Amino acid sequence: MKILDIHLMNLNSLRGEWDINLNDSAYKSDGIFAVTGPTGAGKTTIFDAVCLALYGRTPRLSSNPKSEIAEIMSKHTRMCMAKVTFEAGGKNYVCKWSLKRKKEENGEDKLETDHTIKEEGLPEQKGASGRVAEITGLDFRRFTQAMLLAQGEFDAFLSGNPAERAKILELVTGTEIYSEISTRIALRTAKVKAELDKIRTERDALTPRDGLGSDEEISQEIMEIREKLSGLEAERSELEKARTWLIGLRDIRYEISQTDSKIGKLERIIEAFARQRARLEAAIRAKSILHEYSPLTTFRSQYEDRKLQLEKLSQQIEHDRSELNAMESDKKTSESEFERITAGLPEGETPESICTKAEMRVTAFIDTYKEKAKVSSEKAKAKKEHAKAEAVLESALKNDELARENHEKARSRVNALSNLRVSAILEAERKNLKPGVPCPVCGSLEHPAAGHPVTEESSAGKIPQIDDDLKTAQERENQALRISQEAGKKLSEARSDERAWLAKLEESMRRENECEEKILEARSAVCEVIEKIGIHNPKSCDEIKSRVKEWKSRADSLSKRITEMTQNIISRKAKIDENIKTHAENESALEAMKKELETREENFRITLASKNFGSEKQFTDSILKDEEMTQLQETAQSNDDEKKRLQAVREDRIKRLHEEEEKAVTPMKLEDAESLFTRKKEEFDHLSRKLAGLESAQESRKKLRAEYDKMDSKYKDQEELYNQWSAFNNELGEKKGGKFSKFAQKITLRMLVECANSQLVKMNSRYTLIGIPNDKDGLSLGVKDSEQAGEIRPTTNLSGGERFIISLALALGLSQISGSKAQVDSLFIDEGFGSLDEDALNSALEALGEIRRDGRMIGIISHISGISESIRTKINVIRKSEGTSIIIGPGCSGGL
Repeated sequence: MKILDIHLMNLNSLRGEWDINLNDSAYKSDGIFAVTGPTGAGKTTIFDAVCLALYGRTPRLSSNPKSEIAEIMSKHTRMCMAKVTFEAGGKNYVCKWSLKRKKEENGEDKLETDHTIKEEGLPEQKGASGRVAEITGLDFRRFTQAMLLAQGEFDAFLSGNPAERAKILELVTGTEIYSEISTRIALRTAKVKAELDKIRTERDALTPRDGLGSDEEISQEIMEIREKLSGLEAERSELEKARTWLIGLRDIRYEISQTDSKIGKLERIIEAFARQRARLEAAIRAKSILHEYSPLTTFRSQYEDRKLQLEKLSQQIEHDRSELNAMESDKKTSESEFERITAGLPEGETPESICTKAEMRVTAFIDTYKEKAKVSSEKAKAKKEHAKAEAVLESALKNDELARENHEKARSRVNALSNLRVSAILEAERKNLKPGVPCPVCGSLEHPAAGHPVTEESSAGKIPQIDDDLKTAQERENQALRISQEAGKKLSEARSDERAWLAKLEESMRRENECEEKILEARSAVCEVIEKIGIHNPKSCDEIKSRVKEWKSRADSLSKRITEMTQNIISRKAKIDENIKTHAENESALEAMKKELETREENFRITLASKNFGSEKQFTDSILKDEEMTQLQETAQSNDDEKKRLQAVREDRIKRLHEEEEKAVTPMKLEDAESLFTRKKEEFDHLSRKLAGLESAQESRKKLRAEYDKMDSKYKDQEELYNQWSAFNNELGEKKGGKFSKFAQKITLRMLVECANSQLVKMNSRYTLIGIPNDKDGLSLGVKDSEQAGEIRPTTNLSGGERFIISLALALGLSQISGSKAQVDSLFIDEGFGSLDEDALNSALEALGEIRRDGRMIGIISHISGISESIRTKINVIRKSEGTSIIIGPGCSGGL
């Protein structure tokens, strides 16, 4: 595990946000750096940030309740944060811890923490401390013992008990495999033992448990049962014959009794059927003359139908005459209404033509009104735009006048400065005039003004200033000229726009007057048409259209109705005439049918008397449906057939009874034969079941004996395997994994002691670490002191300086022997150097230099001047006002 970057915010005195990039070239080249500064400046806070980011806690606040850890937040802030980037197993990880104060509704502060880890290529996740321990093999306690030697816990490994040392060695060096092997040996031994017990239980379960005695006794009993069964079988066969003969006699007598009962019951049924049989006979007689009765009923029905039709036709004629009168009355009413609503139509006009003309004139009125609205809109727009143009023109006039004035002023300024410049030049030249030499201005040889004194200030000294002023004035004149020209141009454009909009306004006013005249004409034309159809003072064009449409619909409806009524009246009159003719014809035909019907009825009465029917009603009451008649016939026939069958069965059973009685098979009664047969059968069945059970037990014993022999062989093999694993487990196995692990850690500790002693030789050759002889764990340490005649001192009897040197040597040794799971590539040491003399300090620094040459990063916190002078790369923590500090050094950035 190697720390690459430390980022913190608002921790203790380090207020604000700070970043320490340990990938900076200075740290890579030197491999060792010091964190320096006065006591209380905030040096340890940097290492606190590492612990917070990785584990959410610090060595100084080990219990870490939320209220206590909140004390690490800088005063007058509401959030603090620590973030560390580290490398492990070839991958980079970022751990971030943060704490916030949030106001509750009751005004009290609520603390909220967040602790996350992000792996390369994966999303951020919670539970950072557990994940860090899983990745690096170092939980918080082991981290502070092997990688961060915190202030006050520098000698944690030296002071730890043997079990803690073993766990640290296991994780740091990657020897936890021995614990796993030890555990697996114990588990494997237990598994083999469980399998042995299982096989023993299964083998013992194969011992016969039927309680039947020996195999010889079972065989003897089987033979005896078979002999008894043979005798019982013969007795049972004779009893079966007698029993069967007695049962047959009983069944025949029962059948005869049942047949007599059925015959008696059938005779009662036949007697009850006598009335139905009489109905059947009458139905047969009626059916024989039914072919003569059907034509009579048909003719009678035809006569009644013709009579009913004649009555209905009479009623229809009267009904049609009544409706005809009503139709003629309705037609007169509709004709009067049509004449009333069309009375105002000119000659040759129709509702259709009037409606079309009204619609055209209303449309023309609407178009004219819309045209006026459009023209009025254009007029309003022209009026508005003309007003704008007048305002623009007035503004342009003012701007033009102002621009001209400004230009005149600028031109006057240029003229004045030009004159002033000429005067200055002339005045300056006066000092150069010489008698007899022509004047450079006028060419004269006489110079009256040459005698006047000329000062440098009043002549040549003013010319440069005048030139500058003149240049500025000319630029302003040119600018004023451009502005004046632009103002003139805009004035011309404004006049043109004003004239154009004035013309449009006048044109729109003219068109508006024309539209007013057209509207009056169109309104007059509309009224001329609609008044002819009774529409006066309409409120709107929509009302005109609606009322015209309503009037036309009413006129069309009346016209259509009058036409339909006329056709219906003609049709109804024709129908009445036709019905009167049909009624006369049917009346004659009905009279002839009446005479024919009377003749047919008299003839059928004679036929009824011949079949013993006193009236037509008696005949019709005797008629049955074919299904009912068939059913009665079948029932009568079935009763007769069943009576014959039962009599035949009775005679047969009586004959069979006599034949069986003559056989005289046994003198026993059926009850005695049944009882004796049942006893013999129960005895036979009991012995058969017993025999089957004995034979099954005999067969099962053979199978069990074979399976027992097979399982006993398997048990012996498993017992031999268990003895091997048991011996192995006695030497190395333990459920918790400590036995083999301690054995391995003894070896690891010896390696650590050798590495630590090689460091102690460089720092102080007086001390040598050794393992305590005869120690039951083999993980206890002692210190051999060469200046005390080689006395072996316990680690608890060391001074502060001695503990620091030996603990540092152990930490450096741990760094050398670290394994793959807990690779320690960074080492941070917080204080502890204060107890060293100068020689011991130099030796310690030399030893640290050896370690950092192996590629490890070493960071030291100390306020000792010797540390600062001996280490080139430094992070300086400088105290400022109000209890805050800043960080200065390679790769350091940030601030308040």
